[in-house]
Amino acid sequence: MRADQMRDWPCNALALATTAVERALKMWQTGSFQRPKPRSEEVKFSDRLWGKAANEYLGGITNLEERQWDAILALAETCMLALEEDSSDDDTVDSDDGALDLPMTGGRAAINDAEQDAYEFEMRGHPEA
Repeated sequence: MRADQMRDWPCNALALATTAVERALKMWQTGSFQRPKPRSEEVKFSDRLWGKAANEYLGGITNLEERQWDAILALAETCMLALEEDSSDDDTVDSDDGALDLPMTGGRAAINDAEQDAYEFEMRGHPEA
């Protein structure tokens, strides 16, 4: 693990976020949402349960090149700017029971695959990808 890479880029944040996505997707692996039993160990997002996965992601993340980080951070900045713009909008949809107002569109919905053409994450040499 390169110390300069850990200092210069948000490696740990990306590893943790990627692990959280894996955890969420595993809850859908049967094709429908399978909620962990309340108060069980599986409900926790803990180091004991997910630390190994996060460290495995971190191992690959520390090998990303500067141009890959530039692409990741540029897309993240685009999404964050969309979120900031959304925070000033008053367009909401009331839920049926009136308990929750949901934004009609959100900055998170601005993520799309069209940006993929602007950069490539070369996964050559990573057979598990």
